[in-house]
Parts: sequence; C-alpha cells; structure tokens
Amino acid sequence: IYNKGYSESIYTKRLLALSNEIKKLGKEFDEVFIVNLGDEVDGWNGKTTRYDHDLVESLSNKEQFNIYTTGRRIFYDDILTSGVASKYTIISLNNSNHSGKGLSYILNKAMEFYIESRYMNVSILNFERFIDTIQYGNHIIALTHGKDEELMKSPLPLNLDAKTDLWLFEYYDKLGYSPSKYFTSTLKGDIHKFNMNSGKSGRYVNCPSIAGGSGWIELNFGDTRAGALLEIVEKTSPNITTLPIWFN
Repeated sequence: IYNKGYSESIYTKRLLALSNEIKKLGKEFDEVFIVNLGDEVDGWNGKTTRYDHDLVESLSNKEQFNIYTTGRRIFYDDILTSGVASKYTIISLNNSNHSGKGLSYILNKAMEFYIESRYMNVSILNFERFIDTIQYGNHIIALTHGKDEELMKSPLPLNLDAKTDLWLFEYYDKLGYSPSKYFTSTLKGDIHKFNMNSGKSGRYVNCPSIAGGSGWIELNFGDTRAGALLEIVEKTSPNITTLPIWFN
C-alpha cells in the first residue's frame, strides 16, 4: 500500500550494502555466521508452498530462481573474499511458509554447490526443522523463520508473550540448554520488523527483512523499513552488540 519498489537490482544492491557494513567495522572475527531466515522467494507457480493463498504479483519460478541465485553469488563472493573472518558458516532455514516444502532447499542447495566449488573455509548448514540451534561459546542461538511450512495458523508473535516464552523455555530446557546455564537467544524473521524482548527463555529478536514489508505486513503492522541485522557475540560473556542495518 506504500508503493515501495523491489527488484533484482535493489536486492543485489542491498546485499552488497550489508557486506560493506560488515567490512566497515574494520575487524577480523573468529567466525562470521551468515543466516538466511527463510522465505528466500515469494512462492511457486503463484502460490506459497503452503498452498494457502495466491500471490497475485509474484514473478515466475524461473525469474525468482535467477534473481536469488545471481544476487547471492555476488554477495557471497564479496563477503567471502573480504578477509573479515578466517572461517565462515552459512545457515539457511528451509522451513518457512512462502518457500518451504523443498523450494528453499533447492535454492540454497544450488548455492551450496557453487560455494563448495570455490571456497575451502566455509561451512554450510541447511536446517529443515521449524526451529533449530547453533552454539557459539556459552551462547545458544535458536533460529526460526517464525511460521512453518505446513501446520501453524499464525506466526510467532511480534512481542514475546507468556505462552511463547514458556514454549521457548521448554524447548531450550528439553535440549539441555537451560537459560539458567547458557545465554539463550531466539532470532526470527517472518514479521519483517525489528524489535527485541527478553523473558525467562532469554532474548527474543525479530529481524528486519531485506525486502521490507509485504502487503500482509503493511496491513497488519504498518510501514516497514527494509533492513538486516548484524550481531557481534562475545563468546564467553552475555554481551551482544546489536546493529540493525537499514536500506533506502
């Protein structure tokens, strides 16, 4: 409803702007994690991969595939040759409501073949579960798109409520990652807005979207600025520097 443009050139420009912001920090990190929080493309054959609604202005399957893989190749080449880290890990969440059920996997597997043929210092993780974790030092970071590829009626909420806090606390505890023993964070992307809450389950972070707001986002949450999130995690302390990056 705000007539904001989004195109192949805008997508690639924003990816390179993100890479430049990382390089501008002027640091060499132990490890850089590049996390894709799902919904890499709009859908398949004009529908989300949940098949629960039509996508009236969606590009063709071929156009979406070409835009995603071309933009990502340019971005990965730029950041992976930048020297900002000696080790890189690329994590993709392949369970999401617009491009889950195999489509995200196809897109990210194509990029995996490309990266493995060019770079030796890059680990690649493709997560199939709705929510999954990584560990960095004393930090346990749960990653989720926020709405799954099949079952959920509504996404995890914008603000952490008591029900979600309890659900996440149980999730960490069942895995042996009690928030009393680890620094726990949950990062999610479905709502396309940036905000942070904290609860018994730890930090709860909604990450901005490189695409900005969709029609659904704008009607439910208002105007939404396109962005990405950088976080600098201190391995053995609870300190995390959070840097939202905003795009024009």
